[in-house]
Amino acid sequence: MRNWLWFVASLALLAGCGKSGDTTVASGGGGPTAANTSTSDLAAANATDGQSDNANSAGAAAPDAAPDAAPSAPATDTPAADGMPPTGAAADVLKQALAHYEAGELTEAVAAVQRGLQANPDSRELSIMLAKVQQGAAIQTLQTSGEKAAGPLFLAGAALARQLQQKYQPLDADEGALVAQSFYNGACFMAKDNKLAEAQAYLAEAVDAGFDDLNLLDSDADLNPLREQPAFKTWRESINATIAASKAKKLEQKLAAFEPFPFDFELPDVDDKPRKLADYRGKVLIVDIWGTWCPPCRMEIPHFIELQKKYSKQGFDVVGINYEDGSPEDVKKLIKDFMKENGMTYTCVVGDDATRDRVPNFEGFPTTLFIDRSGKVRLKEVGYKPLAELEAIVTALIAEKAPEAAADGAQ
Repeated sequence: MRNWLWFVASLALLAGCGKSGDTTVASGGGGPTAANTSTSDLAAANATDGQSDNANSAGAAAPDAAPDAAPSAPATDTPAADGMPPTGAAADVLKQALAHYEAGELTEAVAAVQRGLQANPDSRELSIMLAKVQQGAAIQTLQTSGEKAAGPLFLAGAALARQLQQKYQPLDADEGALVAQSFYNGACFMAKDNKLAEAQAYLAEAVDAGFDDLNLLDSDADLNPLREQPAFKTWRESINATIAASKAKKLEQKLAAFEPFPFDFELPDVDDKPRKLADYRGKVLIVDIWGTWCPPCRMEIPHFIELQKKYSKQGFDVVGINYEDGSPEDVKKLIKDFMKENGMTYTCVVGDDATRDRVPNFEGFPTTLFIDRSGKVRLKEVGYKPLAELEAIVTALIAEKAPEAAADGAQ
């Protein structure tokens, strides 16, 4: 049920890793694209998870357990500034829910948020968290008790998603992704239960909410019964142009809304050769801030290898900035061995605190910077991203005119 594992990816893998001993933690929200992580991907990512004390798939140590009881009287949350966590009663309940989540107690996490909402019914943060942990509880039930027991929980998650749509408009990117995936999960359950009309309706809701993973739509075995229906085939053909246009518009808006920041690096690679950002001037560049100890970082490596292979002749490259523990020589050997074992063809350099501190509000590993030919950071993404999303950003930047060409055209 690879599509149903999205929730695990969104709170753990998609959110990224925090390195033990650092004050940095990963973003706690679901990722902007609600990546559909397969069971095999998760197994591969976690296969070596216990080999390093640095690995922390949730991005931080589990919060101290707090009493589950809701506040004795309704409390008003302090409005959160953009990019900042909520404060007040909502923050307390979120802490309780995350403590349950990290302990694998997803049913208890749902109950904690529900109690919080009884006291704070207008809390947007708690409403979003309830939809997330509901998906997690459904997945856990699927894995422990099977589809029959999990189905009603997935449908309850879709109902919560519908409530979010109705109550909070417009939804931001993270919220929209959560809603879309909740509808998609409902469609998968209905299709496997051979309720094909209902499954088709859920899929339509998912696409309307922004679900745009056509590869998953075409390959997910859960939807096999539905694909045989003529109505599905007609609908599937009709959404190609819609989804393509939606994706292009979302990316255009994302690039336009991003506020560039100055960034530079001058660091030694694994052979002690100095590397600096200026070496890549004139190229579109991905700078991947990562560590070998980080599961979502490892998941992205095949994507970077593929992108470099496909687009290097069009002026594209990748640089990994590694953060590892150990002596300088041990770190270089660790990275070099890892690169060889994983067929990495791009350059990796050894990171330092000063370079990481050049990234504003650094949230966790991996952090991916997309840099255009002029050396300007055009986008920053935190956490695991699927190949299709990475490729869309890269190709958009490649398609832009180089600064010299743009200047020539203006003369």
